[in-house]
Amino acid sequence: MSYLAVIAPSLSLDIISKDNIEKAVHFFESRCGLKVKFMPNCRDNASIQARLDDLHAAFSDPSVKAIFTVIGGFSANELLPFIDYELIRRNKKIFCGFSDITVLANAITFMTGMVTFSGPHFSTMAMQLGNLVTEEAVCNLLNFENNFENVKITLTPCEFYRDDPWYIDNTANDQSVLIPNPGHVVINRGSTARGKLCGGNLAAFSLLRGTEYYIPDSELDTIILFFEWCDEYKANLEIFTQQMHAVMQSIGKNRCVGLLIGRFERSSGITMDHLSDLTHNLIRCEYIKPDCPVIANLDFGHTYPMYIMPIGGDCEITASGDIIVSHDAF
Repeated sequence: MSYLAVIAPSLSLDIISKDNIEKAVHFFESRCGLKVKFMPNCRDNASIQARLDDLHAAFSDPSVKAIFTVIGGFSANELLPFIDYELIRRNKKIFCGFSDITVLANAITFMTGMVTFSGPHFSTMAMQLGNLVTEEAVCNLLNFENNFENVKITLTPCEFYRDDPWYIDNTANDQSVLIPNPGHVVINRGSTARGKLCGGNLAAFSLLRGTEYYIPDSELDTIILFFEWCDEYKANLEIFTQQMHAVMQSIGKNRCVGLLIGRFERSSGITMDHLSDLTHNLIRCEYIKPDCPVIANLDFGHTYPMYIMPIGGDCEITASGDIIVSHDAF
């Protein structure tokens, strides 16, 4: 029997309704063929040590094939100094989550060389409407028959998306929550770029600046960044701009070779014109070169459905705006 372990590095399972837990369990067990194993401390607002114990136990357990986080939150970075990265290096397996989990996923990749995945939480898979693209991506990710050799995916825009609080009422019948997707928006076409992916939620990723868990110097000249944003601030545009400049300053001038930006929630008020102005300022400050491709409105972040982005995987952005991600981590 192979298992999918559920851990709670940030907020715990007790904020997820029983109905949504059952829906998510049904998806993983019926569609992916993995038995769901809830780690002992994932149901409580646990201590740092308890959350660490679950993380280490999930990686150590040979019957666990994948680890998904319950949901995001605000406290995953508390774990970073205490993680046994060598244990993880010896027991590589799928690790997936987004939002606050960005700090864990990137730190694990930078410290161990293991590809991690910015993608849905365990709870995300309770969604009953508008999540087909995510479901297919998760099923493909958890298909162990190909052993992850030479996985290559072209990121194709979904037809519709949703940015409502689906977890409050996910009865799956209200088609009005589906919003037509205008597709990828090329902010700066640039030239073909190839590099290693890193990123996730910009606010969470920014917490890694200046720490030992940040992008290794040896990789800074081949980085393609991808960022998304959660509409939880009153000054979304100002703080997003601030954090983007802070990350670019930490990387250094003209070192980022490509920039991918996820879809914003409509309530954020951030528009493509805002991103165009931001891009021009990044070029003016020499944080990115004029030929650095910048593409926005991609299907990742706090709207649904979402791509699964391999942190530490390879990415190619073509001159025509195609985006191809790949990994062969396992």
